[in-house]
Amino acid sequence: MLIFLLIQGYVSKIDRIVIDPEYPGHEELIRSLIGELLKSIHAEFENEQITFKRVGKRAKVHKVANSVFRKEAKPTFTVTAKDLFKIIAK
Repeated sequence: MLIFLLIQGYVSKIDRIVIDPEYPGHEELIRSLIGELLKSIHAEFENEQITFKRVGKRAKVHKVANSVFRKEAKPTFTVTAKDLFKIIAK
């Protein structure tokens, strides 16, 4: 659900979503849950656009996340409990 919150404003502009596999064996469930949420705001979205691949420590996204974690950079987006409850209530 957090991935959905982070990308919902960009779904019409993206061709593919790559997720680092944190929960091996649960990829289909994760793909399905995120896919259904994305389809609710962009009907043309296909679950096949979500892939799972190790990102690696040299990837830009990893460096950005680490800099925010270390408080060297400010986050561009903050998720609140209220944001999560809005999704759960759907």
